[in-house]
Parts: sequence; C-alpha cells; structure tokens
Amino acid sequence: MVEISKDFEDIIKEFKAIALDTQVFIYHFQENTTYLPLTRRIFETIEHGETAASTSVVALMEILVKPMHEGNSKAVEEYKFVLQTFPNLKLQSMDSVVSEKAAEIRATYNLRTPDAIQLASAMIAKAEAFLTNDHRLKRVEGIQIIVLKEYRKTD
Repeated sequence: MVEISKDFEDIIKEFKAIALDTQVFIYHFQENTTYLPLTRRIFETIEHGETAASTSVVALMEILVKPMHEGNSKAVEEYKFVLQTFPNLKLQSMDSVVSEKAAEIRATYNLRTPDAIQLASAMIAKAEAFLTNDHRLKRVEGIQIIVLKEYRKTD
C-alpha cells in the first residue's frame, strides 16, 4: 500500500500557489495506484482553497493526446471540463511573455520545449512550487521543484 509521507502533508500546506506538471493530472485521471494518495491530497488542497494552482495549456494538450488517439471523446470532454472548471485552478495560456521566459529556461537548462513552457507558465503565474515527477527539473532555479516520487511511503 502506498501512503503519503508526513513531509508531503507539511510541504503542500506551506505554499500559497503551486503549479502542476502534466503527470500529476494523468496519474489522477488514470487512478495510478502508486500516486493516487498524493494526487488526491493535491487536488483536495486546491479544491478547498488551501492553495491556488495553475498549469500550462501544454498540460491540456499532453493530457488529451492519449484519449484522442484512442478515439475516446468522452474522456477528452471530461478532461477539458476538469482543467477549465476545477476550483482554484488556472489554465495558464501561452503568450509572448511565457514564450520569452520559456526560451530563457530552455537556453539555460537545455530542457525540452514542453518542460520549459510548463516552468515558464508556473513562474509567470507566480507559483512558489512546481509539482512534477521529473527529477531532472530540480536543477531549475527560481521555483521550488517538488518531485512526487520522493514523497511516497510504501509498506
């Protein structure tokens, strides 16, 4: 059984604004048993207004690929609805400010374009932390990177 570490409970409460990487949504939507206790807590915290959250339109694009490929229009509509209406979650659009910040991040850290856009969107939205499962992003400065796998407890 996978549980949430006490550290995660404390950490998630300390931020007024967080940003979510695509994996957080995918784990939650697909009810990934390894990460579901963490994602439930994240989304409960956001829904109850304990923290504000944002994600980039890149997350929407990445989330929709699999159900579109599979022809699952019901999942496509559900995922779009959730990302556009979830309480206290802002879908950060792509504009020239985000593009320039993403270029700076990509040039500095040699990241893939989607990762750079996600991080730039988080920074522009003034998120204090970026929740992901990509440990390579921990080297990025200017925002605290929270890697989910570091906060799982297993029996």
